[in-house]
Amino acid sequence: MITDIESLNLLDLDQFSADLEELKQEIITEEAEGDEDDVILEVIKVIQEEIVKRKSNPEKKDLASNVKFLAYINLFNSLFGEVDFEELDEDELEDIEEDEEEK
Repeated sequence: MITDIESLNLLDLDQFSADLEELKQEIITEEAEGDEDDVILEVIKVIQEEIVKRKSNPEKKDLASNVKFLAYINLFNSLFGEVDFEELDEDELEDIEEDEEEK
């Protein structure tokens, strides 16, 4: 789980980007659930833009960009739920989705 600026340095941007893109596609292809999905998609978009910036210029990781990136990741976690994608396999992701649908 990404909880502070130091953990951003350990983040595998390629894997994180792939996980976000997969989630984004799932949200897009599933039946729309209203405003919450729109907000999640917008947050994913901003995070993906930040990932592109970080990958294109890895040396430029100033405090402002770290704080912005961390803030959007935390916003995403608060909207989607506390999920550590690195520790989940496909079955666990499906279980989480089913639990969310039951609510």
